Amino acid sequence: MFSKIVEFFNSAQKQGFLRGDIEIRETVGIFVGSLHQLMRMDPINQKFFGNSLKDTSYRKRILDNFIKLVTIGIKEAPSS
Repeated sequence: MFSKIVEFFNSAQKQGFLRGDIEIRETVGIFVGSLHQLMRMDPINQKFFGNSLKDTSYRKRILDNFIKLVTIGIKEAPSS
């Protein structure tokens, strides 16, 4: 799975969808590690906060936020 995501990100970078100044293997490591951590911590998240990846609306919210973080980052976007 890891190598397929590396291939996908490499292709996206070559096509200009990803910045050229990022290291793909490290980026994929962070990406996959983040997803793994979300799944691993799901029982604890459910116990203490009442949220679970089993819940469709929560899973969508997590996915939307994750995509924003990966594609845009956490820094406020510059004003136009």
